Amino acid sequence: MNRRFLHVLVKDFTNHPCPYALHSINASGLFYPAAVRPNGSGEGTKLEEDYLPDRTVSFHHPSGSGGSMQFMSLGQSNNAIIGVDNECRTILYNTEWHSIRTMPSMHGCKWSPPVSLAVNNSLYVMELYPRQDGHVSFEVLAYGSRHAFGSQPVYGRMPSKPSRAYREDWYWRSLPPPPYVHYQGYEKDEAPPGYDISVEHPCKITATAVVGGGSGSSIWISPAGVGTFAFATANDTWTKRGDWALPFRGNAEYAAEHGLWFGLSSQGDDLFCASDIA
Repeated sequence: MNRRFLHVLVKDFTNHPCPYALHSINASGLFYPAAVRPNGSGEGTKLEEDYLPDRTVSFHHPSGSGGSMQFMSLGQSNNAIIGVDNECRTILYNTEWHSIRTMPSMHGCKWSPPVSLAVNNSLYVMELYPRQDGHVSFEVLAYGSRHAFGSQPVYGRMPSKPSRAYREDWYWRSLPPPPYVHYQGYEKDEAPPGYDISVEHPCKITATAVVGGGSGSSIWISPAGVGTFAFATANDTWTKRGDWALPFRGNAEYAAEHGLWFGLSSQGDDLFCASDIA
């Protein structure tokens, strides 16, 4: 494994307000190399159980009955965790330095849980049901100058005048929603003609994947009953790949050493599967 630690966030219901506890598990002890497995046969060893290590840090959501937080991994290094509360306020926790800093607020709060994908060193976040009513359903957290970000307005509304235009830092930038939100009659509770609503809620994003690398990266999504769409991160444009759907449920991760994407099957059995979706 390339990661030194596996970070697990657990919501603790025994405290008020409910804190989210972060536990960091040393990944080096999770798997045996075949040459040093206890039985020497290369076969799997028996399942071992253990307690989670002590919490590294706790996060508290805002007070009140509507208080909540969402957490996402930022960038390829996997050592930064983004937390966003129900007021769109954002923090960054660096697991390597054990430091916390405030971040710019999102342009629009996302219903839980949103789609979140780390592409290169940026974080893309989108509603499971993107909207067309001016609400910011899709945005990216990226590092750069506000001047560069200010050249592209917040989607659906005019941005405020930027200050400290050339200062480099982390900023949220609004992005256009997928084109199917502009289809005639599009509503999250309305199924396309001939669609079996018992299979999945119509137009809900059921599968995602990142395809390509570097400046050529694109985000693929499969909304139920609509097909598969690709978002090019280089120029912020959408294209439809086809009427078929990705063969996964949830996000699929690309393993470069195998040239395949791995995830849970969409066939209803949630079996672990691999596919060459490109």
